[in-house]
Amino acid sequence: MGPSAVGDDDGLFDGAEPSPWEDTDEDGLINIRDTNSNDDNFDDDEQVWVVFRTNAVEGDYSGSGVSVGLIAPSANPYYPEVYDYQASVALYTWDSTVTSATGAGQIYNPYGPNGDERPPVPLTTPEGYAVLQKEEGSSVYDIYLQLGPTQYERFVKDSNAPGDWSESNRSQQAFLKNHQETYDGRVALDMDPDFDGISTIAEDLCNLNPDSNDTDSWTRCIAWGDGRSAGPRWLSSERGFISM
Repeated sequence: MGPSAVGDDDGLFDGAEPSPWEDTDEDGLINIRDTNSNDDNFDDDEQVWVVFRTNAVEGDYSGSGVSVGLIAPSANPYYPEVYDYQASVALYTWDSTVTSATGAGQIYNPYGPNGDERPPVPLTTPEGYAVLQKEEGSSVYDIYLQLGPTQYERFVKDSNAPGDWSESNRSQQAFLKNHQETYDGRVALDMDPDFDGISTIAEDLCNLNPDSNDTDSWTRCIAWGDGRSAGPRWLSSERGFISM
C-alpha cells in the first residue's frame, strides 16, 4: 500500500497516520492498522489536522505561483475550530528569495487547554524546513521558509485562491501523495485527551468518558470498584492501572 491508501478503514490516509508503526494504546494493533489509536471516542481521521500545505513541487518553494497554507502565528489542535483554511485566512503566496529573515521567529504550535498546554512543536514543511513568521502589522504576517543558512523564501498574505487551493483542514490525497502536507496528530495519540490526569485505559475500564474531564466519577470508581468486582480495585498509573 502507498501513502494515499487507507489500511485500517478509519478514513485517514496511511501517509497521514501519526506514529504509524507504534501501538499507542497497546491493543496489539500498530497505529496504521488501528482505527482509533488512543482508544477514545474518536477515530484517527477526526483527530489529525493539516498544519501546512503547499503546491510547491519537490520542495521548490521559489517562483511565481507557489503558495503555502498555514495558520499564523500558531494553531492549537485542542481547539480545532482554529484550523480555518479559507484563502482569506491561510493563504500565502511567494514573494521573493532573501538571505536573512531579521525579526522572524519559528512558528510553534501548542496543544491543550489554556494554561495546561503540552510542550509546543515547531512547524515545518514536509521536507523539514523551518516555518517562520514575522508580524508586519496588526495580525498581518509574512511567512519565511528557511531552506538554508542564508536562503529564505518569503511569502506574503493573499486572498486570491489558486486553482489547486483546498479549504479542507484534513489530508487531501492529491497533496499527500506528492508530499505537500504536514500534519498534527497529537490528539489522536494522546492517552489523556481530556487533560484530567487519568489515562484513557483507566477511564474505559471505569466506563467513563476519556474525552471529558470527569474526575468526580473517577473518584467514585476508585471507591466502589470498576463494576466488575466489589470493593476498591484500581489506581491510575501512567499507562493504566495498578492493583489497590
